[in-house]
Amino acid sequence: MNSDETQPDTTPQSAVQAIGPITREQLYELVWTKPMLRVGEMFGVSSSYMARVCTELRVPRPGLGYWTQYEMGRAPQRPALPPAEPGDLTEWKPGLSVGNTQRVARKQVAAAPTAGGQSVHRPGRSSKKAALPSVHPLLKDVRPLFLKSRERSTGLLHPFKRILVDIISSPALLDDALITANALFLALTKKGHRVMLAPGHLQMRRADVSVRDVQEPNSHHETPWSPDRPTVLFIGELAIGLTLFEMLESVETVYVNGTYIPMRELTDQQRRKYTGPRHWTSTKHRPSGRLILKAYCPSSHRVTWIEHWKESKPGELRTVIPKVVDALEASVPELTRLLAIAREQEEEAHRKWEEQKRVWEEQRQRERREDANKSAQKDLAAAIAAWDEHRKVEAYFSAITQAAESLESDTRDAVIERVNLAKGLLRVANPLEMLIRWKTPEERL
Repeated sequence: MNSDETQPDTTPQSAVQAIGPITREQLYELVWTKPMLRVGEMFGVSSSYMARVCTELRVPRPGLGYWTQYEMGRAPQRPALPPAEPGDLTEWKPGLSVGNTQRVARKQVAAAPTAGGQSVHRPGRSSKKAALPSVHPLLKDVRPLFLKSRERSTGLLHPFKRILVDIISSPALLDDALITANALFLALTKKGHRVMLAPGHLQMRRADVSVRDVQEPNSHHETPWSPDRPTVLFIGELAIGLTLFEMLESVETVYVNGTYIPMRELTDQQRRKYTGPRHWTSTKHRPSGRLILKAYCPSSHRVTWIEHWKESKPGELRTVIPKVVDALEASVPELTRLLAIAREQEEEAHRKWEEQKRVWEEQRQRERREDANKSAQKDLAAAIAAWDEHRKVEAYFSAITQAAESLESDTRDAVIERVNLAKGLLRVANPLEMLIRWKTPEERL
């Protein structure tokens, strides 16, 4: 047992400060010095959620029974923290979504079923060289999720689940699409590259997908399914988006009992049967049974680089996977150059935006100063006018009161009483109070 495991209650101080971001290294030290339940309590989340955080940050954590073994002095040695790979989340804080980047298979079986239901043999335990999994983690157990789909007139699947690998196909071609994707992903993994769902913290975009073989202007068509996160390939630090989809082709169909059936699927007898005014024909887009692999740049909308590999016949794409891998690797220098140009353009656009914001702010400040000056002048003019009015009223009542002194007692008293009643009714604004409440232009900003 390592010496750093002898203090289970020692918590890195930087990890418990004010619920701030916690790095992979800090989390690693934390989960090996406290039970997961206590770690979760520190961040206000459950232990199961904290385990998902560890999975997302690729931080190894103690297994079941570790702390019991620890108390007995027989705890196994902790595994090393693996280095961060391209696309990895390197820090976490409460509120940050986790657990959607990589589908991780907890158990490997000797024979893993592929999408088509056939088993793919995995090398036996006697093999000294570590072997790749027979099913890529992104494709593990996803077939039922694709088949749980909404009805669409195009015939393409539209799964309810949105956190899935970026594959669009009809039910009939789903197995072939999953097998093709698996072969491609494993070939890329074998070359040392990484295929994963785009990490949320990198804010990558997915390129639009047009599934029709021929684009018809001004024509309405259903939008194909799209995942919440792109599927991306990392070659070193460079990310390339990948979409595998089935092409729709324009075919002649006949209307039969509320459904359009492709003419090519009918027998000669059915062609003769489905005629007349109740069975009209029209052109529709239907799944072609052929796949297209689309590669694009997910890191910047300014980079319009796109590559397609189209099947001319079903199953052709799997036969050219080595060429596809070579082409993707060969695209790295050009994509790197285009991204560098895009970043310069983005920095220039940001600089112009900041300059425009500064101009707008200066203009707004000028307008506020002008408004403050006008408002201050208006209030001051009102105070001056009130002062003039106050003096006129005071002079009037003073003159009346003075004139009443020469009158007889009863008449004088009546006049004085009327003056007091008039003063109470008039209620002229006090100009001194108005001046005290008046604000300068600077005080109004």
